[in-house]
Amino acid sequence: MKINFTIPKRLERSLSGGAALAGILLLSGVTANAQPFASPVGTWDVIESGPRSGVAKMTFNSDFTITMEQVIVPNVPKSPSSTASTSRNGGFNSSRDGLIITGGTTNGLPPHTNLFGFFSFPLNDFPDGGGNTVHAGVSAGQWGFDTAGHLFGFWMEISAPSAISTNATDVNLTRLTNAISFNGRVALAANPTNSRVTLVCSTPAGKVTFSGLTFIAMPDISGSWYGTEVAQGLPYNELFTVTTFDVNDYDVQGSGPQYEDFGLGFNFLGETLVSRRNKIGFVTSHPVANSDKIEVRAVIGPINYRKLTFTGRGWDSSAYAGSSPVSFKASHSPAAPD
Repeated sequence: MKINFTIPKRLERSLSGGAALAGILLLSGVTANAQPFASPVGTWDVIESGPRSGVAKMTFNSDFTITMEQVIVPNVPKSPSSTASTSRNGGFNSSRDGLIITGGTTNGLPPHTNLFGFFSFPLNDFPDGGGNTVHAGVSAGQWGFDTAGHLFGFWMEISAPSAISTNATDVNLTRLTNAISFNGRVALAANPTNSRVTLVCSTPAGKVTFSGLTFIAMPDISGSWYGTEVAQGLPYNELFTVTTFDVNDYDVQGSGPQYEDFGLGFNFLGETLVSRRNKIGFVTSHPVANSDKIEVRAVIGPINYRKLTFTGRGWDSSAYAGSSPVSFKASHSPAAPD
């Protein structure tokens, strides 16, 4: 039986921006050297590197939990045999849970699944509006110190549903889990905005380095934009609107000729995160007609805050893109002439 329900937009964003930022800048008045038991409490602007790229907004809470929003884009594999498969989800919702990339080389690691797109935790179960409870909970990460005073902890990255089942009162989602463990250091600076956190994370795809600076607000990028995706050598022009969801964190809504038209005035939704390191993570999704499938695109690249332009490279699971690497280039729309 086909289940037709809509998971609310921004489902994964269970913390408000105010709560997420409440612990920031508790780090003043200490030296600039990494030191045992230096506190990471606060919000960090993170860039990920290694077998994947990422842009993240990561908060270490004083109760030893971790909350995070991130855009993840796995590196293009050297083997051309890698393929991508779309995730399933209900309704026309955001691309919060990303795509699953399978196949190709495992670089000596056990077989694993690479997730990509927009991810966020924690998340509670929630009502679907039709009298059912959707069991979609994702726990917060946890952190502490080892005996050397270094950071030690873990979190889980959860994929979009690959199957949906229901009974009289419950909707259950079948998803994939990446278990992430990390060790790290904090370097506190006399000027708190220059403090740093570095995590070495063990992921199914290999070691990923999280490099964080104290979170600060970047210039506003909201407004009307235009952009071009190049997929399998063909250009696709798009028009979209970026609206503020939280600090350095935006919602996206737009249209392009390569997506199905549902008569809504737009045919894709998305999220974007920007970084003080002049990086942007840009994710969009669109539904497939007569299906619960959601096709996802995610790119990461440099952003110019003065010119309001960005470029990115990443993956697109859409049929027209052949589940292949893509590039994207976008500019803020000029004001209409009087």
